[in-house]
Amino acid sequence: MKRTIIGLTLLACIAVLSWQHVAAQQVERVYPSYNHSSLFGVVTTDNGRLYAAGLNSILLESVDGGSAWQQIPLGALELHIHQLVTDGKSLFMLAYSPRHFGNPQLWPEGYPSQLFRYDPEAEKITHLSYPMQDNPDPTWDIPLWHFQIAATHEALYLTYNGFIGARHLISRDGGTTWSDLILPDSTGKADSHFITRERSEDIMIFRYLSMEEGRLYQSTDFGSSWRVSPCPLPNRLSSSHYMHFPWLRDDRVLLQSAVDGEIKSMATDGTWNSHGFPPGSIMTLTEDAHGAWIALTVKGGCYRSEDEGEQWVTLLPERLPGPFRSWTPRIAMPDAQTMIITDDYGSILRSPDRGLSWDEPRALDAWVLAVTMADSAFGIAMVRDYKAGKGGAINSPRLTDDGFRTLQPCPPFPLSWAYPVTRSLWYALGPNGRYGDSLICRSTDGGNTWELVLELPNVIAFTTKIDIGDDDAYALATSRGIMYTPDRGETWQHVYEAEWTSQTRPNKINIPGRGEPIWMIPDRSNPFIVVRSDAAWQHWDTVLVLSEEERGLLVDSWGITDFCVTPAGHVYTFALTKSPYNALIHFSDDNGASWQSWLASTDGFEQDGLALLNLPLLRSDENFVMHQSQFMFSFPSVKSFTISSSPDQLRSFEILFEYAINGKIMEVYNLFPSADRRSLFFATGMAVYRITVPESTASAASVSPPLPLSIAVPHPHPLSRRTGNATLFIQSGRPDRVHLQAFDMTGRLVARLYEGELGPDGRHVAWNTATLTPGAYLLQLASPRGVNRRTVVLR
Repeated sequence: MKRTIIGLTLLACIAVLSWQHVAAQQVERVYPSYNHSSLFGVVTTDNGRLYAAGLNSILLESVDGGSAWQQIPLGALELHIHQLVTDGKSLFMLAYSPRHFGNPQLWPEGYPSQLFRYDPEAEKITHLSYPMQDNPDPTWDIPLWHFQIAATHEALYLTYNGFIGARHLISRDGGTTWSDLILPDSTGKADSHFITRERSEDIMIFRYLSMEEGRLYQSTDFGSSWRVSPCPLPNRLSSSHYMHFPWLRDDRVLLQSAVDGEIKSMATDGTWNSHGFPPGSIMTLTEDAHGAWIALTVKGGCYRSEDEGEQWVTLLPERLPGPFRSWTPRIAMPDAQTMIITDDYGSILRSPDRGLSWDEPRALDAWVLAVTMADSAFGIAMVRDYKAGKGGAINSPRLTDDGFRTLQPCPPFPLSWAYPVTRSLWYALGPNGRYGDSLICRSTDGGNTWELVLELPNVIAFTTKIDIGDDDAYALATSRGIMYTPDRGETWQHVYEAEWTSQTRPNKINIPGRGEPIWMIPDRSNPFIVVRSDAAWQHWDTVLVLSEEERGLLVDSWGITDFCVTPAGHVYTFALTKSPYNALIHFSDDNGASWQSWLASTDGFEQDGLALLNLPLLRSDENFVMHQSQFMFSFPSVKSFTISSSPDQLRSFEILFEYAINGKIMEVYNLFPSADRRSLFFATGMAVYRITVPESTASAASVSPPLPLSIAVPHPHPLSRRTGNATLFIQSGRPDRVHLQAFDMTGRLVARLYEGELGPDGRHVAWNTATLTPGAYLLQLASPRGVNRRTVVLR
């Protein structure tokens, strides 16, 4: 069975599109007006120009000391830059591979991390080949965070910190050719980090050998000879605390203890001296042109000490209250007075007077956590302001009436989440919902005034996605089941009883209205079934049960993670399989009476054992289905976020949008369609995007079912245990070898009914049901191209 399902792949071809090209036609950033992305480096060249770089091809240039910044176009090559250095003239960048983002043909050699040089004068970017490991196989995944680069005016340095040892390289010709640096006593595995200093060709390498041993290697002759010094506080010392700590102008070296935060300096004779404790937790420590020490903290603070750490003056207060942390702030000082700071939030701060005053040439007001639309223009976003004194960790709603091109404050209300159904009709969940009392409030004037319409003591409400096709109806999943109102909250019904927790609550519910069936993935404790009810919530039937073979294909116990119901009543379910990652799709065009299934490729890759995360399927019409996916690296915590579209009933996918996200800072939340289903919005945390859904190239009637396998309704039906005989008619759209089997609803095989050739003429198959127990059974017709299932009843 497993081999059969794997063989059912219907991939015509996966059209891999760079999102920059598609964006001009379908994907548009609507808030803010510029591409705001994490910045992982800032440098100054000899001519005084400033450069900052980060994810999503962000390479910014400033020619006026940091007051204004412009994006440098990088062409078709996507660079998710995670390190940036300069030799004074050219820029050198280590970048993530967009292989994980759908563009392997644009990435040289296939390695996940590559080195590039940008020449500002020629405005040209060049890939620099460098020896990696002794294994020349470019398909070997070497994690990108194992590399570090450093540069002086006459040399470029590269280190690789791998599982089998460290390697250190030097280039004297701008990265064209490389040679190994040989360190004394450098055998074995060890993490290494380069440290350089301004106006010097000297190089220092810190090696974190073990929990008990660390060493500093200093060279003044490009690595021909080395001076080795022990590290002062080896116990529990983290190598990351050495990455940005420099040499001082008087040849001393500054280090900070990972144990207690104390700063120490190493004199030229190898002795260590204490300099007290800095404010906050330092991530970057450097020296300015006047000999003062400048410290940047993990929460965005900036401090200066004129007396070698005895006293500190606050230049910038810590900007990140609560649990939010700036991963690693970075600083550049292009002259004796100017200071430029960048951070993982994509902000740029500038001071023209050594930190006495500051402005933000590039900043974002708030993270956009989620968007909800009432119509094509009006919507609401839940935002979080990370700046101190402006809300901190508190979510607050903001309104838009122009499709998120602008955001404005929302009428204040003490509720934790708001859901606009129309411009005037809103619902909201009260602030105590997660603590045991669910309060549902309603507003009919756009959130200005509220009234309580439902109070559920000792009941928890969940954020389960519920699609409702009726503006007068509203529903929520709770720890006691589903509550539903058909009349805007005037009356409520307990339509589905269950004992749910946050772990077992349903993934999704569809309440289309207009007398159509209600669908649900009912319980995470049994995620391998789909249930359906009539429009009156009277009867619930299990209409799909994944077989044991299918369950064995899936990632862990995720089961069916999502489904969608098209306007024509076609139902698709989605489940993620193990590596290679595919989507197991089930399809029904008769309200769940019969099912076909196949494997469709997804746009994700496996890296270091981490899994692809799949989020909802969305649709705008019969033939256009959206698929959203995330992939997370282990460190740095960077996610790739893709949106794929299928114009042909999930036979094939096209990448519509790609983005890299700093997982510690930003999150991608919901895809939400507008009322007319011709566009949808989503938030990346630092931006809101709008997708214009393309017109369908084929009508629903002209598109045949994905797999032309069919099982006709048995004769008689319901089956009769008394007569003991039933006749089945099966058919295949083209000649193929098939097998027909019957299962009970637990997935147990009860009969092998047919195995052999089948074609368009079909075949009648007899089934003896006399010995079976009354109840529901599943008929399964499978070929190398697909599977069709039909549920039958025996009385």
